[in-house]
Amino acid sequence: MKSHPFLSKNSNPKWSALLPQHIAEDFKIALKNAEVQLESIRQLTEASTTFENTIKALESTSLELNQAWGLVLHLDSVCNSADLRKAHNEILPEITA
Repeated sequence: MKSHPFLSKNSNPKWSALLPQHIAEDFKIALKNAEVQLESIRQLTEASTTFENTIKALESTSLELNQAWGLVLHLDSVCNSADLRKAHNEILPEITA
């Protein structure tokens, strides 16, 4: 089974597993997951919208991305490296978009 350490739901990250080579793939997965969730929200009709299925759903759409990005930013501040900067800079345009 393939590991995606930046997407782990564990409240205590396994810092030694958060390697630059995982960033691109993990964030592509997180972006795809967010897009799937957004598409579900877009499919709602005005009559079927509720606070939970629109506002709360929209809020949860970015949760995985925000948590994973927070790990990248923390790593960048405490153990910056050329590989980490490269991985960060390569995925940044997709995250920003």
